[in-house]
Amino acid sequence: MSLLPGGDPGRLVSLGIMTGTGPLSTADTGFLYYLYFDFNSTGQAQLRFFNFQGGSPSGSSSEATLPVSNPLTDVWYTFYFDPVNVTVYAADSGYEEAPINQVVQYAHGITDLAAQGAVYFKIQNQESYKVDEIQLFRPSVIGATLYDSWIASFGVLGTDAAFAHDVDEDGGKNGYEWATGTIPIDPFSIKPLSIRRSGQTTHVEFTRNVDATDVTIRLRGTYDLNDANGWGDVATHASGEWTPPAAATESGASNPVNVEITDDGAGSLRCYGLEVTRP
Repeated sequence: MSLLPGGDPGRLVSLGIMTGTGPLSTADTGFLYYLYFDFNSTGQAQLRFFNFQGGSPSGSSSEATLPVSNPLTDVWYTFYFDPVNVTVYAADSGYEEAPINQVVQYAHGITDLAAQGAVYFKIQNQESYKVDEIQLFRPSVIGATLYDSWIASFGVLGTDAAFAHDVDEDGGKNGYEWATGTIPIDPFSIKPLSIRRSGQTTHVEFTRNVDATDVTIRLRGTYDLNDANGWGDVATHASGEWTPPAAATESGASNPVNVEITDDGAGSLRCYGLEVTRP
């Protein structure tokens, strides 16, 4: 963002990532920012931040001084949004995300950003300023796991995004759908285990998301569903490897890959389940 020639550095400019196509409004859902190049003639650039869910304030609201040189004519902002926090960086000579450039990290408290419809970037009171450039990208979210970034990409936030939650109520927990490469908001995408017998060998088939490197997958078996202690590991995938390696075969050029586990001499009455955990 740049100060226009003859522009007033003390004038407020408002930015927002909020629902609705009208002017910025606290009745909408999203993130609202007040920017000053020179706050109250102090010679300091300042950012004020607010968050709203369905018209009600949420999370943290406060202000922070920018770590930039003054007088300020240009500022490069970087905003990282994750399901819990917003992290803001600022610099006066290009995009910088070093620790000294961090303006603030705060909890936004928004559980459903799209609750009131599509979200738009908006700017108001820009008579003294211009936005020179906007770049949108999906980084590895600061402080978030691979799973967190994946579930947030479907717009699933808050308690609905919990690893052990089943947001689409299809019987498969979010973590299971992450590990098997299905869609957590599509109840028809779930893929149960496929089990078949060949002689004295049982073949168990399922899919695996190769991007889910932050989980451990265990195929477990039991002969008695009423015995909670009767389950044992048939094969385990962790840190990129199957154990025992001879039990698992993976195939397919796309993601998710197909997995086939062979369980020799298991008997026809053995029951199977797929357990997905993460650190």
